[in-house]
Amino acid sequence: MEMPTGAFFAFFFIILLLIGGAVVWGAIQGAQKVARSQELRTVGRETTGTVVDNQMESHSHHHNGHHHSRLTFRPVIRYHGPNGEVTAIGPADSSRSFVVGTTVPIRYHPDKPDQIEIVSGQGRGSGGVGGIVAGVVGVIVLVLMATFACSVKQGFDDFGNGVDHSTPGFGDSGFDPFRGGDGCTVDGNRVVCE
Repeated sequence: MEMPTGAFFAFFFIILLLIGGAVVWGAIQGAQKVARSQELRTVGRETTGTVVDNQMESHSHHHNGHHHSRLTFRPVIRYHGPNGEVTAIGPADSSRSFVVGTTVPIRYHPDKPDQIEIVSGQGRGSGGVGGIVAGVVGVIVLVLMATFACSVKQGFDDFGNGVDHSTPGFGDSGFDPFRGGDGCTVDGNRVVCE
């Protein structure tokens, strides 16, 4: 069964909206991480922490019919805060695991000690810039795709509106595809030119 053109474009735009929602959500998450990092730079305190574990995340996607997956790692860091020992997870991920037992310079929020970031080295920063960049690029690509789809749909609509559905089909009596041209007419299933 063939999907009508209107239904196809409606389905396409629903898919674009879902992808767009995910892209915007990722950009918002990135912006929140960057804002938190800005706050840490203003009110945070610096100290040294120790990597005690890794938090692993699996990311999967399909490309050209192939399934790809990769792991990212975020450090679990233990440090001595103002009210005792704190264990927190660094916000920036890395493609390689963090070496357990390594000491790292960190910045923490004095009122929210589980909010930290690594100051330098592997896993440094907020981890939000990548989300913002991916979000901006994603929105641009989605807008371009939607614009292209709208122009294609308009072309289909214009084509459909331009067809004279009242004209009899080729071979029907009285149909003349060469009207006004070189004296040719249709006689049954033959084209006769004078």
